[in-house]
Parts: sequence; C-alpha cells; structure tokens
Amino acid sequence: MLLTSEGLVGGQSILATVVAAAVLYILMVGFFVFVVLPRSRLPSARIAAIRRDWAISAAAYLVVLVPLVALGSRLV
Repeated sequence: MLLTSEGLVGGQSILATVVAAAVLYILMVGFFVFVVLPRSRLPSARIAAIRRDWAISAAAYLVVLVPLVALGSRLV
C-alpha cells in the first residue's frame, strides 16, 4: 500500500504515508464491519460497541505499524 501511494503521490513523503495509513484504516474497519460482523451471531445490542472497539484497535495498530514500515522502507 505504501509503494502504491508513493507512486501516486510522487515519491517518498509524509503525504504518501498518511494516504497509505488512511486507506488501510478504511479497508480494515470496512472489512470487519461489512463482512465479519454481519456473519457473526452476536446480539445486536453488542454490535455498536464491537464496531467502536475494532475501530480503536485498528487505529492503534496503524499508529504503531505505519511509522515503523515507513522508516524501514527509507532505510532499505
């Protein structure tokens, strides 16, 4: 994803990293909310809380991982 955004933006930059992170966040949350949750057999009262918790977890994951990958790609 980072390589694709760098190609679209025009090279390694903070903007390319932010674009890649935003696209990854949307894909992660969208897949979970629209594919995984509808197939689960959970009570509907819990689904909103699960969506919120998944969105927070995905954001935390990306906050840690995206800078590491961006720095790693610059070093190689």
